[in-house]
Amino acid sequence: MREVLIARMRAERAQAVRQWLHSHWQERGVGALALYQRWQMEPREALDEWRETHEALLKSQRVPEARAMLDWWDDVEWDERERQRLGDVLWAEVNFVLGVAFWETPTAERARTLQRAISYFLSALQVFTQDAYPEDWARTQVNLGVAYYEWYKTTQDAQYLRLAIEHLRQALEGFRAVGDDEGVSILSELIAELEEMLEGQE
Repeated sequence: MREVLIARMRAERAQAVRQWLHSHWQERGVGALALYQRWQMEPREALDEWRETHEALLKSQRVPEARAMLDWWDDVEWDERERQRLGDVLWAEVNFVLGVAFWETPTAERARTLQRAISYFLSALQVFTQDAYPEDWARTQVNLGVAYYEWYKTTQDAQYLRLAIEHLRQALEGFRAVGDDEGVSILSELIAELEEMLEGQE
């Protein structure tokens, strides 16, 4: 009993310190450190707050600030221990959200940013499998396809166009499986356009 009480007291003390540090850095406008402290306490809430803020900055054309927010996650360790702490689903959701953010945010080094986005989407697919999460799997495949197409436009390297088509075909299969007729129609047209584009390169 004594050990349990001591452990609880230590946890409560650590939580109080993190809450203070979160408020401290937030008041001083140091977003990255404020995010890190909240992430340790309330990861889902921290993710939602970050995503809403980032989307609002992009919508209002405040691109430099949105770009700076991408760096806020640099101090988070994306290892197996962190995955166990978050649980598989939240870990996958974080990777998906960051993939979208890196894909949507204009940067000077576009190819490098797209590499990061693709890496996050591929990590999300470790959890969002076709059998377990068919809709999330299909949605992630769409984003991978579009990211690879963007990479192709940046580099004019046909291998990325092939990868775009491959992932969009996977997404098409997923949309058919869940009965998303509108998604099937849109993707079918897009795949046909990209295939025609690829033929012109070969």
